[in-house]
Amino acid sequence: QDVTQHRQDKWVGHFNADKHKDLEAFGKTTGLRRHEMAVVAPGDIWEDEEGRVIVHVVRGKGGKERFVEALDDTPLVLAQKAREEGQKRIFEKIHKYAPIHEWRAEFARETYCRHARPLKEIPLKERYICRKDKAGTVYDVKAMLQTSKALGHGRADVIALSYL
Repeated sequence: QDVTQHRQDKWVGHFNADKHKDLEAFGKTTGLRRHEMAVVAPGDIWEDEEGRVIVHVVRGKGGKERFVEALDDTPLVLAQKAREEGQKRIFEKIHKYAPIHEWRAEFARETYCRHARPLKEIPLKERYICRKDKAGTVYDVKAMLQTSKALGHGRADVIALSYL
């Protein structure tokens, strides 16, 4: 609640979403960090045998590699476009004021909702019960871990505190 940097209305006017629709769509469907988006090459995106679009993050936070399942086919479309234009990367430049954290949060919520089970089906040991501001809110730990992994984190509680 105390974090205010880049989360105030004064930053809104600096980013024109209409000019950066591809960047916004890519961010919302992959949840990648700014430095991760900046280096994604067309070859890092493919469709697997089950029809899921996969984005290979070669060097995430801490130099960790991961594979992210995109929420839709936007990355695949942008990769094809980049190949046709002969680009080495999907995005040559990431706008300085792009609201990356907002896009990651939206991706996290959608990913969690896709994997979450109904409350009645979650065993007690697999429930995350929030405290303090969200006291009494219950989340599915398995869905939280899948979401955490997609975002490049290693713990479920990070998701509850920062994204959901």
